[in-house]
Amino acid sequence: MDEPRLRVTVEPHGWTFETAPDQSLLQAGLAAGVRLPHSCRNGTCRACITQLRSGEISYRIEWPGLSREEKAEGWILPCVACARSDLVLDAPQATRPAAAPRPTVLTAPKPPVASVDVSPDTLPTTTQK
Repeated sequence: MDEPRLRVTVEPHGWTFETAPDQSLLQAGLAAGVRLPHSCRNGTCRACITQLRSGEISYRIEWPGLSREEKAEGWILPCVACARSDLVLDAPQATRPAAAPRPTVLTAPKPPVASVDVSPDTLPTTTQK
């Protein structure tokens, strides 16, 4: 039987991606081309701290790097959080590198091709002594 897929919506962008219940939100987002801020991936650096607007999560570790007050206010750490329902995250710092405009590649102009007259009349002659 296939594992259920849960929908994660990233606001204020309106982007969505799917995740499995055993996959961290960070991993699922990256796999779908949504880059949530991150650094350590183990719940200690807090670079990924994001507010959960709606839904339920569980953590891969017993007590991630959040205070009781932060948890009560809806802050989560996506690097160690797994979805238990469809979610809405408030993550204005998220990016989608695939959606970013591609840089313009500049190429140097080709030098003009010089024409060389190689007819027998124009070839230098050498004399052997």
